[in-house]
Amino acid sequence: GKPARIFKGDLLLPMPLPKTFYEYVYVDGKWKTWEDTLEKFTIADDAVFADIVVSNKYTAQFSYFCDLLLKRGKKALFCGPTGTGKSTYVLNAITKEFDQNAYRPIILGFSAKTSANMTQDIIHGKLDKRRKGYFGPPKGQKAIVFVDDLNMPEVETYGAQPPIELLRQMIDNGGYFDLVDPSRPWLTVLDTTLVAAMGPPGGGRNGVTPRLLRHFNLMCFDEFDDSTLVRIFNTIGEWYFSTKGFSQEVQGMCKGLVNATLEGYRASMASLL
Repeated sequence: GKPARIFKGDLLLPMPLPKTFYEYVYVDGKWKTWEDTLEKFTIADDAVFADIVVSNKYTAQFSYFCDLLLKRGKKALFCGPTGTGKSTYVLNAITKEFDQNAYRPIILGFSAKTSANMTQDIIHGKLDKRRKGYFGPPKGQKAIVFVDDLNMPEVETYGAQPPIELLRQMIDNGGYFDLVDPSRPWLTVLDTTLVAAMGPPGGGRNGVTPRLLRHFNLMCFDEFDDSTLVRIFNTIGEWYFSTKGFSQEVQGMCKGLVNATLEGYRASMASLL
């Protein structure tokens, strides 16, 4: 028979059953799939190709969690393989979706040769002096430091990654030491939070110390599924064919072209990798 129920009674708004819990979000008093939260997306005729971000369920998830966490001063870390658009989506959220009068983005990308001094100079250069020894964004604003490729800095002799240790110090102790003026050895950073993106360790990327990771809400993203890829490239293809003056007959071939390309890509992945 059926297993005994631990809790008696029924939920007023039970989660829909056809899909997994991760496919739904509770907004506006009801359960919705991530796709249902998307507004109709159109690309402007004069849009620059490199700046196009086609909305899909992954962009909806990124936007939701960036809004939920960063606006409340919580730290977020997005991890996933190359090509899943982590950096693009985070940048789109903090530079376009967030009110730029209330939030000041500070963007930096790590590489193997990034040093702690370089990291501190970039962050400190974007902050204003509040009073002696205290720095932060302009009054009434909050700063969001976005670190791309968080785990790229090389590991030094004693097993540490200096740029990452600087970020950890900024989170744990609320600031860093002044590198220029010995009369004010400690600088306190106010109204600033962090968001970061990185790929899994390997291929030049290193593991990150748990002393830093413990501060972040970690979200992992996998490669796009077929329905998302079709949505992205159909949207871009239809925009391109319509703005470049192609005939309706050619424009109508876009969907078949995308499906054929995707089928070839999947076949190549299966047989060559």
